[in-house]
Amino acid sequence: MVNNPDPRIVLPDAFVTQQGAKDRIKIRNGPIYDLSIVKQLVVQHGLVIETAKARRDISSDFDPPLSTDDIQAIILALRHDHFDSSEICATFGNAKVNSDGYCIRWKLNTNREDTTGHFGRKIFIKFGFNYPTDSKCLIVSIHNSSR
Repeated sequence: MVNNPDPRIVLPDAFVTQQGAKDRIKIRNGPIYDLSIVKQLVVQHGLVIETAKARRDISSDFDPPLSTDDIQAIILALRHDHFDSSEICATFGNAKVNSDGYCIRWKLNTNREDTTGHFGRKIFIKFGFNYPTDSKCLIVSIHNSSR
């Protein structure tokens, strides 16, 4: 863990927050993670599906359900222009994860981004880290998007 880079570019003390819908706390000065470091940590340490809703959505929104390799491919394809929003998300119990959300148009049959904008499915993915305790990427949300 000592040799892993800190993925955060905005630390919690510097968050500019705003109350969102349904007890959500939005972070207005995101993204809070450096996407290049996020990708590096995902390759090195993998990811874990952190919430029950994300596990359900992986099975109900995608047929066949997305694998961790599929989700990793989506993260590795993300660019800064895919950024949507940041927020403090509740996970198990009272645990909180500071998270960045991205939206990408994805072709499930080829497992790559649809750069034409015509054929892929819009997918929203939100992730965070429990840094410095763990370098695994925590998937808080992944589902079809109407954004």
